[in-house]
Amino acid sequence: MGFANLTPLAVAGGIAALAATLYALQILRIRFRQQTVPTLLFWKEAVSEAPVRTFRQRFRHPWAYLLILTICSLLWLAIAEPQWQDDEGAAFYVLVLDGSAAMARPGRFEHALADLEDDLKQLPADQRQVIWAGAAAETLLNPGEHPLLLPARLAKKTPEAVPASVERQLMQLASVRRDAATTQVRVYGEAPVSAAVIERLPAGVSVRRGSSDVEPGTDNAGITALGVAQAASGNWTAVDLLFRVEGDAAALPAAGEIVVRIDDRTLPASRLETDADRATYRVLNLPADGGLVSVALTGEDALPLDDRARLRLPTQQPIRVQLSETLPPVLAAALNADSAIELVNTDPDVVIRLSDEPSDAGVPALEFVDAELQAEAFLLGYPETDGSPDAMVLLNTAVQRIGLANIDASGLAEATERAVEVAMQPDSEWRFSVWQELLSEDYNFVQSRSFPLFVAQSVRWLAGVEKWYPYLAAGQPLPVSPVGNAPAFVDPDGQLIDTLGVDFVPNRAGLLHRASRAEPLEVALLDSAATTGRLDGALQYMGLDVLDAALLRNALVWLLLLALGGLLVEWWLYQKGRMP
Repeated sequence: MGFANLTPLAVAGGIAALAATLYALQILRIRFRQQTVPTLLFWKEAVSEAPVRTFRQRFRHPWAYLLILTICSLLWLAIAEPQWQDDEGAAFYVLVLDGSAAMARPGRFEHALADLEDDLKQLPADQRQVIWAGAAAETLLNPGEHPLLLPARLAKKTPEAVPASVERQLMQLASVRRDAATTQVRVYGEAPVSAAVIERLPAGVSVRRGSSDVEPGTDNAGITALGVAQAASGNWTAVDLLFRVEGDAAALPAAGEIVVRIDDRTLPASRLETDADRATYRVLNLPADGGLVSVALTGEDALPLDDRARLRLPTQQPIRVQLSETLPPVLAAALNADSAIELVNTDPDVVIRLSDEPSDAGVPALEFVDAELQAEAFLLGYPETDGSPDAMVLLNTAVQRIGLANIDASGLAEATERAVEVAMQPDSEWRFSVWQELLSEDYNFVQSRSFPLFVAQSVRWLAGVEKWYPYLAAGQPLPVSPVGNAPAFVDPDGQLIDTLGVDFVPNRAGLLHRASRAEPLEVALLDSAATTGRLDGALQYMGLDVLDAALLRNALVWLLLLALGGLLVEWWLYQKGRMP
């Protein structure tokens, strides 16, 4: 057994101090005592035997002393608050409070929090842990910590604009090894938990819903999808916007209750195209100039968090390409077929030429070189600067962006009777050197269906076109456009976010800052489960099953009851004249 508020040494010292203090008070008379004498001749004797304040030479009331010491010791132990240590094989309880967007419906969060606090009172402090499941998991109460710490740590916690993360938290908790024989996870809130996730939990880990059911509500509608695609018209500098509204039929907004804005300009309602059920909306041919598009539902409903969504449009300006007249016409045909490319004679973004032709310094170039002068079929050059990535990282990125992995290298090697290799080296500028012989009709390179794509992606890689995102939803990996360079992201403090090779997943709606210092991207909620209030039936509510045992183990309650009983006994003895 341990103590929540004091050390064992402090408890023992306190009891010793109480014993000494009460002993001193017991032998010190601190009040007048009436005594009748038959004559004043004995006054001096009476005063000597009944002084107002004096130490006695012997201890007269040992049973009264023991009773008072017992009562005070019980109260001191209650202040120390004894805690039973973990019994061998006892269950450990993980209380998970859902902080997702669905809990922002009126009364939901308060209801779940009240259920959690009720259960928390019944559990031993060393056998429970409280975790917040919002944009990120956060421990609110560690094993052994006093429950009075919880209100302060929850003071600034409110439901966040994030989808439910309880399933992800369950898988993390399942990997934690504990001394307890079983771990019971109790979810307080409406986060859905699928049967598939429960089946994947190891033996000894069970999941229950700790908050009782509440009515799902039928008065909400929200935006559950928002994204853009390359314009169906084929215009490189334009995109088409699509968004979806879900919810209860009575709460779905009318056309006039949906406001679409680009930066500070409101689009006319006539630009919105919709289907018969007023669920999917489209806005065609929006300018791809990096503007911020926002969609808002102006009506009032139960969940304001899903009534607004924003997305940063991509920036897609024409790529100015200067093509050498000495190159075969097949290159001009491939470039003219690409709506993103504009052929120019001056101020190019990219130059396509033979390796021995002059060009402006600092302009990225796609060069075709004699195979006798270059060992590699594809040689990539990059300007080496302080802080530039490793050459292998750049090479792997370039191979993916240009699509070199999709080229029939074995066929080219057989036709040229040479090894087809890809390499990268430092250079004065961004450069992509390709064997000139591959442009001849002797090889099946320019005739292949992949050649126009190879040219298009090479030009975009050299021009530094940045990938753009069709949609950005909290809790979902970022989808990227097929070509371009993926941007790097930084946290609010400006520190580079390293995802260690896995897909980056924004954990909440809001701003997403880019390392290039361009305008930040916008992440939307887009959570159908939160909007519609659908709950997965795999997780059922069950009341806490340790109430009786917890009450028996709650030493604080029993100490206070015993102290109260002792006071009642002391009062009864005093009334009977058996206590001094």
